[in-house]
Amino acid sequence: MTDTDLGFSLTDILNDRPPTSTPSSTADINSLTQSFISERLSPELLPFETDVLDRVMSRVQSMVLRIEEAMSEQAEGHGGGGFRVVLMQTELERVKWLVRSYLRARLHKIDRFPLHTLRTQSLITRLSRTEKQYAQKHLALLTQHYRAAFLGALDPQLRNLDDNTAGVSMIETPDLDGAVFVRVGRDVEAAGGGDGDGDVLSIKTGARGEGGEEEMVELRGGAIYLLRWSAIRKWVVSGDVELI
Repeated sequence: MTDTDLGFSLTDILNDRPPTSTPSSTADINSLTQSFISERLSPELLPFETDVLDRVMSRVQSMVLRIEEAMSEQAEGHGGGGFRVVLMQTELERVKWLVRSYLRARLHKIDRFPLHTLRTQSLITRLSRTEKQYAQKHLALLTQHYRAAFLGALDPQLRNLDDNTAGVSMIETPDLDGAVFVRVGRDVEAAGGGDGDGDVLSIKTGARGEGGEEEMVELRGGAIYLLRWSAIRKWVVSGDVELI
């Protein structure tokens, strides 16, 4: 059993020295951690991290097999490495918790905004195939339950779940003007309507000044800001800015 099984160097930890490099598995875990944080803090669904999650799950399967092999060897009285097995089991549970939490954060938004999610093309493209199937089945069961519970007793014209009478939609949508804390990356570039130079990115805040003109704010690399989600979401998706 080697340090690569753990995703970090046990020797470096025991010798109290910083790691010489960041393994690819650690980079994936860090990326998934940030995706989980962003998913928890953003009002709407973000793109599904297919590639990162696939690599992490492959890593999980590999760790499970190695732990089983190590425990089998210990049971037969061959080899040591008990402490390493404990570390691997701890790391495995940490990664499994992270994956579950990331998926649950996404399912929470699908459960809360099923109609909005399935009727917004940009959000449909952000769903995994399994999430799309889940959203469709969830909405079908929800509609069936509502009709059996009370909609069946109403007039036919009052049974729709997507009624838009008097310009007021019944479809619940996320608050895109909600405030979020963001940290700007060290190297940001102008993109999608922003004006940037080096580590400075200028964006529209969505607020109007005294003269009626839309206010601008300069985002500098490494700084933290409190902004409307609608003003910053484009750069969160692109990776130039991260939620905290």
